[in-house]
Amino acid sequence: MAVNSGRTVVVKISTDSANHAYDSGSWQTIGQQRGGSAERSTEVADATHKGTTGSWASSITTRRGWSLSVDGVLDVADQGWALLYAAWNSVAAEWFMVDGSTMTGVSHPEPSVVASGTAFVTSLSFEFPESDIVSYSAELQGSGALATPAE
Repeated sequence: MAVNSGRTVVVKISTDSANHAYDSGSWQTIGQQRGGSAERSTEVADATHKGTTGSWASSITTRRGWSLSVDGVLDVADQGWALLYAAWNSVAAEWFMVDGSTMTGVSHPEPSVVASGTAFVTSLSFEFPESDIVSYSAELQGSGALATPAE
């Protein structure tokens, strides 16, 4: 069983809107990350009708979607942070990648890349507690397919 540390996974943003090759140098890590998550979801519609056998509900899938969350220590001089802020400010979809540089047991042609796709920055927040460091968190809503290198 392959077990991985969350330290091996980071969210990156594209620096080149024309080139999204996984092995290109056009990706910038959003700096100072502490946490993050990726969610894949499926919408389900109720397909139950009076002719359904027994008392069991019946469902069908309709659409799939995805989202990313990332948070960390705020460093306004970080290039990845600047790109994330610019993506929020432009209200345009940008390319993001979930990169697990040293993850083991991932069976894709490019083992370090978990997934990538275009997303909108739907939330960008800051925390500035009195007795702690300033931090950020961002929510990204996918637009279109979440691709893996094998797709």
